[in-house]
Amino acid sequence: MSFKIIEKNRVSKHKSIEYCEDKIVYNEYFASVIDGATTKSPTLYESKTSGLLVSDILEKTILSLEEKTSLPQALDILTNSVRAFYIANDLTENMKKNPVDRLTASIVIFSKYYDQIWMIGDCQCIVDNKLHTNEKLVDKLLSEIRAFYITKELVSQKSIEELQKTDTGRQYILPLLISQSYFQNSNFESEYSYCVVDGFSINISQVKVVDTSSSKTIILASDGYPKLFNSLEESENYLSYILEKDPLCYHLYKSTKGKNLNMNSFDDRAYLKLEK
Repeated sequence: MSFKIIEKNRVSKHKSIEYCEDKIVYNEYFASVIDGATTKSPTLYESKTSGLLVSDILEKTILSLEEKTSLPQALDILTNSVRAFYIANDLTENMKKNPVDRLTASIVIFSKYYDQIWMIGDCQCIVDNKLHTNEKLVDKLLSEIRAFYITKELVSQKSIEELQKTDTGRQYILPLLISQSYFQNSNFESEYSYCVVDGFSINISQVKVVDTSSSKTIILASDGYPKLFNSLEESENYLSYILEKDPLCYHLYKSTKGKNLNMNSFDDRAYLKLEK
């Protein structure tokens, strides 16, 4: 392998890793973290959530990429791999009309050949101690709305435990989360538009590219880590702090969802540290 894996970690928000929608993928040419989007639709595909199925599809696709695959080529190949599933299952028209049903993922990819990191969607990375994020404006907006609603519930004498059992803040913003899907890979020019891998064309101008030519150490991670640090231990410790002090994820760390009582965390997480 042309780079060395220093640390890696993959943990499901559920009790079982088999339901984890995040994946860590690498070979001699590429290293990647895939974050299958949390489903907002009850539809299952092959008995899997859309986030789990898309991460399976994209794992195989990344491993099939040739060494000199460029960013534009990679975007087309990743997109077509998801679209192929739609075509095979006669789902293309439905996915055009109902983007909330799409198989959707964010991906952060390191290309050894181009010495670049490609950030498609809301993932994060550290390159020689510098943190790079790709947060969506709409997520920030909806996290604030949920925080407002959760605060209202607490003022109204609801307990933290009650809200961990039933996240009424999440329920409150769910219609907006569904509406948000209309902005993914949208051709409509808007500050709310964003890119993901979902089987439809990706606007390359929305992909964040980080140069790694002068770097030695690289960390790739999903947004299941509220804050990314230079070591897995630090990243895990900070997550543990948030889950202890703010399990609803509404004040120390504002999110569109909190930690359910029956789950390990508010989201799946994946962390990959490598040395060139």
